[in-house]
Amino acid sequence: MNTIPYPIWEKISIEEIENKYTIKDDRLGDEPVIFGFVNFQWIKIIEAMQENDEFYFFCSDANSWGHLAGREGIALVRDEKIIDSIITRMN
Repeated sequence: MNTIPYPIWEKISIEEIENKYTIKDDRLGDEPVIFGFVNFQWIKIIEAMQENDEFYFFCSDANSWGHLAGREGIALVRDEKIIDSIITRMN
């Protein structure tokens, strides 16, 4: 697969993404919001989705976190190419 070379690269469903990344913050209103303050990125990705696209969870290795270059998030993949991604954690 022609993707980011992360040691953790696992397929994840939309339902799993929504369960993991939906947050409640009073500054965003009364209802929980998926990806909180970066919800606009999620909306953009969902609108770009096509049939057979897949989501992957990714996380860089411990060495990258130790060198303040760690990344974690989700990626939209089409035909083995990353179309878009949301970084959910970094240092």
